[in-house]
Amino acid sequence: VLCFEAIRAKTGGAAFGFLLANAPDTRERHTIVGQLSGTPQTVLDAGGVPGLLSRHLPRRTRIVTANVEPPADLLVQGVKLPVEDASFDLVTSVDVLEHIPPDDRPAFIGELVRAAKRRVVLCCPFGSPEHQAAEAELLVWFERVTGERHQWLAEHVQNGLPTDDELRAAFAPWTTRPGTDIAFSYHGDFRRSMAQLKEATLAIADGVAAKAGLAMRWLGYRRDLRLASQPTRWTNRVFVRLEHDQPLGRFSA
Repeated sequence: VLCFEAIRAKTGGAAFGFLLANAPDTRERHTIVGQLSGTPQTVLDAGGVPGLLSRHLPRRTRIVTANVEPPADLLVQGVKLPVEDASFDLVTSVDVLEHIPPDDRPAFIGELVRAAKRRVVLCCPFGSPEHQAAEAELLVWFERVTGERHQWLAEHVQNGLPTDDELRAAFAPWTTRPGTDIAFSYHGDFRRSMAQLKEATLAIADGVAAKAGLAMRWLGYRRDLRLASQPTRWTNRVFVRLEHDQPLGRFSA
């Protein structure tokens, strides 16, 4: 078992954060969100951290991050966003929904739509049975190797990954709005993203040379930005883009 806390204390927690921030899977999902975002002037990144999304949007875009803990521009409690209706051109949510209990997910999506003037872009791990089982196995592997419980993976397993049916039901209230377009797209292979997390975990234990070597390999990695119209059993992530020709505001049946 690796003494993971001692390793991070010695090498700096920033090293692990740098590796994960520059993992191909992380860069791909933010690049795709940027491509789906268009050219907004103002963006609310719900659940984001400063700096991750900005490199994938136009330079002059003003981005406000909202999260349950620092670093963030706005701190939130629960799923309610502390912003006015239709106050941002674009609202994004990048790999946040899987950390929210299933019963609260429709309300969170409603908050994203409420805060957006025109467009919402959301992505999250795709909850196929194969993906759910693989994440449970990965959590056990991480605990065995590091002696720690991976907080994010534990929340994935506890809450369950959002399924296609669950997402479509959550967005259903806006499908009948005139002028509204909702598109679902699917990306990647979760087996590859899980291999990247294992690489980052082991590189921390192997010293500076291993971390630097992995970072260099990842920086030179050719990104796969292809989106599919239908999922497979190995699909890694689902992207949902909601767009309307006028502010949507709150939904009422």
